Amino acid sequence: MTTFIQRFGSKILGVLHGFERIRFRGTRRFLANVVGMMNFLWHRQVLLKDFKAFAGAITAQLRQPVAGDAVLLVDGRRGMGERPGVCLGPLLAELAPRLFRHAWLHFGSVDVMRFLGSKAVTAQGAHGNFAGEVVSDVKRRVEGTRIKHRLDGNWIKRYDKQGSVLRVETVINQTCDRKVYRGKEGDEDGEKSWRRLRKGVADIHRRAEISQAANARYVEALASVDESRSLAELAEAVCRPVVWHGQRWRALNPLAAEDGQLLKAVTQGEFAINGLRNRDLRELLYPKPALEEAEQRRRSAAISRKLRLLRAHGLIHKIAKTHRYQVSPHGREVINALLAARQASTAKLAE
Repeated sequence: MTTFIQRFGSKILGVLHGFERIRFRGTRRFLANVVGMMNFLWHRQVLLKDFKAFAGAITAQLRQPVAGDAVLLVDGRRGMGERPGVCLGPLLAELAPRLFRHAWLHFGSVDVMRFLGSKAVTAQGAHGNFAGEVVSDVKRRVEGTRIKHRLDGNWIKRYDKQGSVLRVETVINQTCDRKVYRGKEGDEDGEKSWRRLRKGVADIHRRAEISQAANARYVEALASVDESRSLAELAEAVCRPVVWHGQRWRALNPLAAEDGQLLKAVTQGEFAINGLRNRDLRELLYPKPALEEAEQRRRSAAISRKLRLLRAHGLIHKIAKTHRYQVSPHGREVINALLAARQASTAKLAE
């Protein structure tokens, strides 16, 4: 969320993180089967014909402590959702429509899969074996507008609340493809490894990490929303040569196929958090593997020159003590504007 906060800092009053709602449900496993229940009733000397009255009495005991208190009932099908709330001032009325329009027009299925951390996404897009469903929809309610991106049983959604709060929420219902670093069930202190994420409270910390990471990726992508400056103002700096570290670097031509492909590659969603490497760009710009080592070195050198070109124009910066690069806030703003112009029709531009 850093880029979003930096860009719209003058409009943001604060940021909150937390769970929206949690439903706790316990199960005594030795009672959750016929044999266990029969043994329990035998121990309590309860006949089967008296079971209804026996269960009713226990239910009454459970209800008594909360009598008179407000109880929120949550649909059992709902998962636990973590959300950041970005508190904005009355400028929200101007900013929110642009945020919704940007998400609706620019976030495709592969982007949604990346936001939610799907393992079926590669550098080239969705994996060929992916058989899931990705759906995005928008609804307008009394409280505000809501956009929802769903990937099978999980989803991420955003809506404005009472005209002053912009909320992003991730709900994890389907955990079969998620992992948590833990010991075996029943031996929590034993040897740990990456195991299946459970739906219970025991793995709630990992669920919070996954949800928060999805929220951060989504909000970070929103930082590139269209703004009021003209395309000419944004493109002027990169469309002319620059001098960087005493060396002259050529201008970028965003309408040319080579530079357009480069700009699109560095803004891929999977690079938003950890950044990109020379190897990552090689896989995107050279889909066919190199057959000879000399060709591999030639490609690596060519990508290094492209990275230095983008750094010279201030579109990316190097992450300290690593071989990774990240798109700068200014770079994300400029690149997304240029890519939008590349994809727009002549009629749309004239409009």
